[in-house]
Amino acid sequence: MALLAAAWPAYWFIDEYLNGQDHELPSSFTEEFHRDPARVAQYRANVLQAVADGRPLHALYDGRTNAPLIVETLALKAHEVMADVGCGLGGLELSLLERGIEFSRIYALDIDADALDFLRFQLDAAPLDRPERIVPLLTRKDDTTLDENSVDVVLILNAPVYSRVPPAELVEYGYAADDLDANPCMESVWRALRPGGRLVVFDDVEGIPIKGVKCKPVLDLVPQHGFEIVRHDEVQLYDVPGEPTHCRAQFVTTKQPDPVPAAGH
Repeated sequence: MALLAAAWPAYWFIDEYLNGQDHELPSSFTEEFHRDPARVAQYRANVLQAVADGRPLHALYDGRTNAPLIVETLALKAHEVMADVGCGLGGLELSLLERGIEFSRIYALDIDADALDFLRFQLDAAPLDRPERIVPLLTRKDDTTLDENSVDVVLILNAPVYSRVPPAELVEYGYAADDLDANPCMESVWRALRPGGRLVVFDDVEGIPIKGVKCKPVLDLVPQHGFEIVRHDEVQLYDVPGEPTHCRAQFVTTKQPDPVPAAGH
């Protein structure tokens, strides 16, 4: 645990170095320095310059994240609706659009209104194919706010703020502080998925502490909320020196379709 805690400053230094360069965009506005007005103005200028140069916007993100691995894992079909829980600035959404991946709609969910505004700016700025298929939605940590049975696929990409809840916040949501199996957001993910829907999670193997509290790894937590695990392995999600491997896990909901009414009823 001490080694993990000691590694965080180095991680954020790497993140600051990579995301601070003129040709890079951060994946989110998680850190306050990302929200500095001068820095945000530079991010917008980078987007407009990329558009003027005819370069794909996802290239501003892909230097750090293994986007092809994520696309391959999702295996989206043209008719499918996906929710990206914790989408940040929408680097994945841009990657899917610019790579020509077919899908019906993606709900880009985040608790950060500024991040969603930046995603909308990019969707408006670039000559994208049917950008209206991306629907940015402001959500909450305890609830995706999606309608029941509305999506086929849910992605949680290294976004532990949604996949694990510290005990102090559990109390706020009406759970016992020591109920480490509770997860209100995961329950709303289950409600939103259609019967047979898929949940794809990329997460730290051991479960990164949230607010200093060690929470259960997703592999231990998710099956308790109505899912069966289909596949899990360790992958290199980030192309950053010293970055640990991540757990890639795919689940399928055990939700059953509503019974078909008998004839005459």
